[in-house]
Amino acid sequence: LIMKGIKESLRILKSDRKLLNSVINTKKDSTSIRIVNEYYSAKGIHDLAQFLIKEEAIKFHKEAGFVNVEYDLIGEDIAEKNELDLVPVENDWFSVGVIQAKK
Repeated sequence: LIMKGIKESLRILKSDRKLLNSVINTKKDSTSIRIVNEYYSAKGIHDLAQFLIKEEAIKFHKEAGFVNVEYDLIGEDIAEKNELDLVPVENDWFSVGVIQAKK
């Protein structure tokens, strides 16, 4: 599902333009990854948790066909409890960044 969306972004983007994709990242072994896997797997979506790992999110963009894929860190912190969000889970490290990917 994620790859399909990134490929569609590439398809509709004009030549020599950039996609700016904001991302939330966490660690591979985090509770946040486990929660996302459980929640979305039950809905038949199996690749979403990978997108929460910085290196995997970058790889998705490269595999979709984007070039000059760069990641800019906006900030990082330890998550606090928030009943409105599925992730990040309380006490998990997370970061917010922007992936810049050129067509």
